[in-house]
Amino acid sequence: MGNTIAITWDIDDVLNSLTYDWFEEFKLGRSVQMEYEDLAHNPPALQLGISLDEYRASLDSFRDRRYSSLKPKPETLAWFERFGDSFNHSVLSSVPMERAHLSAAWTVKHFGRWIRSFHFVPSPRPNDKFARHESSKADMLARIGRTNLFIDDIEENLAGARAIGVRSLAFPAPWNSNRNEAEIAGLINRQVAEIAK
Repeated sequence: MGNTIAITWDIDDVLNSLTYDWFEEFKLGRSVQMEYEDLAHNPPALQLGISLDEYRASLDSFRDRRYSSLKPKPETLAWFERFGDSFNHSVLSSVPMERAHLSAAWTVKHFGRWIRSFHFVPSPRPNDKFARHESSKADMLARIGRTNLFIDDIEENLAGARAIGVRSLAFPAPWNSNRNEAEIAGLINRQVAEIAK
């Protein structure tokens, strides 16, 4: 795999549909007058009229109860099944320290055939008691080393990666500029073709 293109993937909302599944449960019993496609921000706390701490607590509870049962995004899994063996893959997530093991286990279960390297930047929580070395995904990408293409759904993470010279691709989500999930295979393949030139 010496010259194989190295792709680093975000997990949540790229390999799986965490925000969609969480939001569908969050809406139940609440007077939320919007659909998933209306979420213009991630995290969506302000748009939903809740505090960031309330959002994080709700998401953490969802992770504890439902994360292991999340299904891979069909488009992403289809791309891996068709093209994944041709590339070197790692993941980079922003996840609370106490729940990183859930993300790691989920990734290995569904994408372990292709992804063998798991990295994360701890998403802050009020009672964290550990040293922080990296404060962003860009910091971790710099530490990881060789990444030819970074795929994430958050524009800020993509901008950080570009700032350190890593080619980036916005995975389609309502809160970013890329909307067409049906085209994800073509988007990825165009990027790797450019890298291979």
